[in-house]
Amino acid sequence: MQNYFSTAVNSRKLLDYEHFQGASRANPSLSGTYNWSNNMTGNPITTNVGGPYKVWYTDPYGCTVSAEDYVAKDPKGYLWIFPTGCYMACPPVTLPGPIIAFSNWYYFDATGVILGGSNSIPSPLVLTSGGSYGMYLDNGWCTAQIDSADITMKDSCTNCVGFTAGLYLEYDPSCHLHPYFS
Repeated sequence: MQNYFSTAVNSRKLLDYEHFQGASRANPSLSGTYNWSNNMTGNPITTNVGGPYKVWYTDPYGCTVSAEDYVAKDPKGYLWIFPTGCYMACPPVTLPGPIIAFSNWYYFDATGVILGGSNSIPSPLVLTSGGSYGMYLDNGWCTAQIDSADITMKDSCTNCVGFTAGLYLEYDPSCHLHPYFS
């Protein structure tokens, strides 16, 4: 009997960038049944959710083997951590990044890239002066970008009592760019 375990490896491709839809395929595609860890069946499957996947292949004789793979998640889902809109802040301000590694990532301002890396977890961005800032993420499949954090540093931070410097962002109502307040 043929050993299918060594050949039952997942492959994947991005079908629709806009909606982050991809296909996973168990290779080789043989007659039999394919059961996936997300309760889908068949080969290939189409999904728009990244994460770990496992496929169990059962050949016509009842022998079962499995293979595992990790499908990268849509990078847009990690941009929630970056503030959008207009803020007044007490310097220094530390903007955290996502806590997973990306193929490429960087923070930028009007002058260009100010901090970046590859195949690593994004470092926090420490700001000591105001400006407009954005973040770019690339997971190796697709990219996402946000560029709407306008931060003004306060000259005096007497209103920041009780807050740790760098953690206090105050929404600026005079700027109407924030999607939740405009």
